[in-house]
Amino acid sequence: MSKFGFHLVRLALTGSDVEDAEVRFTNGLNVITGPSDTGKTFILQCIDFMLGASVTPEEVPEVAKYDTVILDIKKNSDSEVISLSRSLQGGEFRLLRPGQDELSLRPKHDPKREDTLSHLLLEITGLLGKEVRKNQHGVTRQLSFRDLAHLSIVSEEEVIRSTSPVLTGQVVNATVEKSVFRLLLSGNDDSAVVASEEPKLSRARTEAKVEVVQELVEQTREQIEKLETVSDLSSLQNQLAQSEAAYDEALIELSSAQESVSDIEQRRRGIWEQLRADESRLDVLTGLAERFALLRQQYLSDLRRLEAIAETGKLLAEMTIERCPICGALAEHHDTEHQEEQTDPVVVAEATAAEANRIRSLIDDLDSTRNEVSREGSELEARRRDVRGELAAVGQEFQETLKPRMKEALSHFRRNQEEREGVRQAISLIERLVELEELVEEVEAKPKTVSSNLQSGEIRASEYEGFCAEVEVRLRAWNFPGLTRVTFSESDWDVVISGRRRTSHGKGVRAVTHAAFTFALLRYCVTRELPHPGFVVIDSPLVVYREPDADEGEFSHDVQASFFRDLAVAFGDEQLIVLENESPPQDLDDSPDVNVIRFTGTSSGRGGFIPSND
Repeated sequence: MSKFGFHLVRLALTGSDVEDAEVRFTNGLNVITGPSDTGKTFILQCIDFMLGASVTPEEVPEVAKYDTVILDIKKNSDSEVISLSRSLQGGEFRLLRPGQDELSLRPKHDPKREDTLSHLLLEITGLLGKEVRKNQHGVTRQLSFRDLAHLSIVSEEEVIRSTSPVLTGQVVNATVEKSVFRLLLSGNDDSAVVASEEPKLSRARTEAKVEVVQELVEQTREQIEKLETVSDLSSLQNQLAQSEAAYDEALIELSSAQESVSDIEQRRRGIWEQLRADESRLDVLTGLAERFALLRQQYLSDLRRLEAIAETGKLLAEMTIERCPICGALAEHHDTEHQEEQTDPVVVAEATAAEANRIRSLIDDLDSTRNEVSREGSELEARRRDVRGELAAVGQEFQETLKPRMKEALSHFRRNQEEREGVRQAISLIERLVELEELVEEVEAKPKTVSSNLQSGEIRASEYEGFCAEVEVRLRAWNFPGLTRVTFSESDWDVVISGRRRTSHGKGVRAVTHAAFTFALLRYCVTRELPHPGFVVIDSPLVVYREPDADEGEFSHDVQASFFRDLAVAFGDEQLIVLENESPPQDLDDSPDVNVIRFTGTSSGRGGFIPSND
C-alpha cells in the first residue's frame, strides 16, 4: 500500500428526526450499482463537495430533511481515521481527529494559512508546498488540492468528454493542469522554474540540469541492480512474453476455481432449502400428532360416559314398580298431576349404544390417520438425517478440496502477477536509462535547446512511456478490441490507442478509455511510490459503452465483465469506487475483496442512498 494519500471510509447525511443516509467503503474495488434516480451520482457530488468543491450537491426532494454531510477518511501512512463534516449549504469544515478537539477548516486554499482543507489533504497526499506553473512565461503558484480533484473524482459528464482527462476544458487552467499531471508522473514540481532567465545564468542552469540527469542515471542503474535481473532488453522482453502467458494461464485457472466454488455453493443452497422444507413439515406433523392424541382422549372420555348411561338404563329397566316417592300411592292410584312422560330406559340404552359405536368408528379413523402421520414423520426424519449428511459432505468437499484449490489458484495468480510486474518494471527502468543517457548527450551538445525544453512543460519519454504501459495493461485486461499499442500525444496531452486518438472514438469508448487513463495514473503513482490522492471515484464508465455509437459497432460487450474482474484483482490495496447502472458479475458479491452495494430503486432490498423515511 502507498504511504501517500488516503481512502474513503464512510459518507453519511444526517438530520433531525430522520434516519441517516450512509454508505461505507473498503480498500480495493467498491461498486455501487442500481437503476437511475437511486442516488449514485449524488454520492459522487457529496464526495467532491466534502473534498473542497465549491458547488453544493444537487437539491433533490429526498434530501430536504438532511442538513449535514460527513466524510470519514483514513490516512494510508498510519491508518488514522479523520472525520470531516460540513453543512449541505456550504461553508467551513469541521475536523475531528482521535484524541483532539474539534477544529474549523476554511474551504478555500490559501498558501499562507494552515487552517484550510486543502492544506490538510495536500499534507496527507504528500504534495504540500509543491509549485506548479500557471502560464507559459514560467510564473508559478502553490498547488491546491482542487488542482488534483478531477484526476480522482470523475463525473458522468467528464467521463465521456472529448478532451484529455488531464484537462478540465477551462483554457485559463490548462497550463496548471498540464503541470499537475507532469508532477504526478515525475514527482517533481515546478519550483525550479524561473519566470525569466538572464543569459549569464543559462550555462550554469544547463550544467545543473546535466548534473540532475546524471544523478537520475545513477539512481536508475542502482534500481536495476537491486532488481537482480538481466540487464539485456531483448532477454527481458522474451521473459515478459513468458510471464504474460503464465499470467493468462493462472487467470484461467483462477476463473475455473471460482466457477467450481459457485457450483458447489449452488448445490449447498439447494440441499439447505430441502432440509428447511423437511424440518418445517416435521414440525407440522409433530403438532398434528399432539392434537390427535388429545382428540383420542376426548373420544375415549365420551365413550366411557355413554357406557355409564347405558348401564344406568339397564338397571332402571330391571327395577320393580314401587310406591310414588312423592305421594306414597301405588302406581294404579297415582295422582295424575304427579305423572309425566318418561323415556323408556331400553330406548335410552339403544341410543347410547349407537352413539358409542359411532365414536368407536371415529376412533378407528383417527388411529388410521395417526398411523399415517407417524409413518410420514418417520420417513421425513430418515430423509432429514440423509440430507444433513449430504450437507455435511458438501461442506467437507468444499473445505478439503475446493477451498485449497481456490487458495492455490489465487496464490499462483498473484505470484505470476508479481513476476510479470517485476519484469515490466525492469524493462521500464532499462528504457528509462537509455533515455536518460541520450538526454545527457543532448543537453551537453545543445545546452540552450535543453534549457528551453525544461521549462516547456512537456513530459519526458521516460515518464509517459511507463504511464502508457499501465494504460495498455488495463485495456488488455478488459479485452479491449483491436488493441496493439498505447502511446502518448504531447499535442493532445492524451493517449493514442492503436494509432488512433482516444478522443476520436464515440462517447462509449471515450468513457471506458477515460477510466483506463484514470486507473492507470493511480497504479503508476502507487507502484513507483509517487504522491497521489490514493483513490478514484468514477461515475458510469460502462453505461454508454453498452449502447455504442455508430462507429463503435465492432466493439465487443464482454469488456464489462472483464472490467470488473480485473479491477477486483489488480487493485487490492488501492481504492476504486465505481458508480454504475450496469451490475458486476454475480460471483463478485461473494468475493471478500469486493464491496458491492446494490440499489434496487424499489421497496425490495436497499432502494437507494437515501432511506425511505415515510
